[in-house]
Amino acid sequence: MMELKYVTTRTPLRISFFGGGTDFKNFYKDFSGKVISTTINKYIYVTVKTQNFFYENYRLNYSSTERVNDINKIQNKIIRACLRYTKIRKKLYISTVSDIPDSTGLGSSSAFTVGLLKALYKIKGINKNNQELAKIAAIIEIKMLKSPIGIQDQYSCAVGGFNEISFLTNSTVKITNLDKYLSIKKMLKNSSLVWTGNYKKSNLILKDQNKNVKKNTKFLKEMLETTSLIASKIKRNNLSNKDFIFTLKKLWELKKKLSKKITNKNIERIIKSFYQYELGFKVLGAGGGGFIFVYGKKCKKILMKKKYKTIDVSNSLIGSKVIYEE
Repeated sequence: MMELKYVTTRTPLRISFFGGGTDFKNFYKDFSGKVISTTINKYIYVTVKTQNFFYENYRLNYSSTERVNDINKIQNKIIRACLRYTKIRKKLYISTVSDIPDSTGLGSSSAFTVGLLKALYKIKGINKNNQELAKIAAIIEIKMLKSPIGIQDQYSCAVGGFNEISFLTNSTVKITNLDKYLSIKKMLKNSSLVWTGNYKKSNLILKDQNKNVKKNTKFLKEMLETTSLIASKIKRNNLSNKDFIFTLKKLWELKKKLSKKITNKNIERIIKSFYQYELGFKVLGAGGGGFIFVYGKKCKKILMKKKYKTIDVSNSLIGSKVIYEE
């Protein structure tokens, strides 16, 4: 494959419905793990361009701007680690734009890592499929950067679609697409994301959750069993609205037991306002802030009356892709 001078990638964000927490290695290496998630029509765009005009070796534009000559002086740890891993020795301009800010529970860090890797490999003239990119992104985030996270986001954002993602005890990741079994498009039409009003510090929450995996084995096993049951119902076309709503609420209650940092007074205040309605709900991502996923047939009317700040999303069937190259 020929080396490129200019590449822009688009990588979707994701909503994780069930199974979050079972994707931590210190759980799935003994018991396996499973999540059900979908990518959505909100994206992270990464542009990588080789350049010779600027004096510095690396010009980086994200929420901050960096101009440096030495990889070791790059402040953005994901960019620094990706450049080290891919071993690119060129002057580069790297820019990123996101439809939704990070720290909101939609997997933005992993989406950024996957999208950047895809662009860097394309610049090098190397083709990596999206599952390979997901595996490398997990290595970078977890092993190189020591982020206390699981491995669901890398695979969800890289591959795209509505999926059951299984994490086997031998570290194999198996992805089963569920789009043909259930209309996730219709499901998302009856849902909204409610903004809690604050961003979350996911690493602190996940570090605490990861530390407590052995203590929480009972809850994680129940989450795994429930997620497997839901996946089975989806494949039999036997998942009712009541099942989905009940399971969202059940797994939210289990998730709260994994760390005291997952919920707070503000989150509980918002969620309490849903109790009188036939709604399912859960805080997305690590918890502590960001978005709450709310589902139910009258969801949008109820949220409109309560005047919460919301966004509506639809599913995205396509994972990380190159949208421009030259």
